[in-house]
Amino acid sequence: MYYHSQDKNKPKKEFRYPSKYKGCKNLSLLVVDDDTSLVKFFKIHLSQYFAAIYVASDATGALKHLSLHNIDMVLTDYEMPGHNGMWLLRQIQELYPHIAVLMMSEAPLPETSRKSILNDTAAWQQKPLEISDIHTLIQQGVTALKKSETSQKQPATNKKKRA
Repeated sequence: MYYHSQDKNKPKKEFRYPSKYKGCKNLSLLVVDDDTSLVKFFKIHLSQYFAAIYVASDATGALKHLSLHNIDMVLTDYEMPGHNGMWLLRQIQELYPHIAVLMMSEAPLPETSRKSILNDTAAWQQKPLEISDIHTLIQQGVTALKKSETSQKQPATNKKKRA
């Protein structure tokens, strides 16, 4: 229940994140797509769940954001002018391996890239996207980040040196 702002004695209702987005409130997201209406939708819909959302219309702009901001997750289109999503994925893997990459595509993925994308991204989804698809993508990204953090925290095993 929400209270009128003049009713100072009543407690304010605490905002609760939907369970689908648990773990996102401290994360930042970069959305990369040349479809400005889709980017605007993502920014409006997801801004209440993430600490920060950045947007870029192409892979070059995405790399600029990645160099300037502490970004945890990238949601990118495959088909973009200039460099495509596969090129961006490779750059992120090389320069920022801790970032979870989520990819979407309106066109079917080329067979030559399909296996690599499915293996190297946290999630992939065919456009057009429903709200439930977006929730699934984001949750898969959060899961990938948690797995990455867990594997980084595990101590290295001590291997016996050969005599």
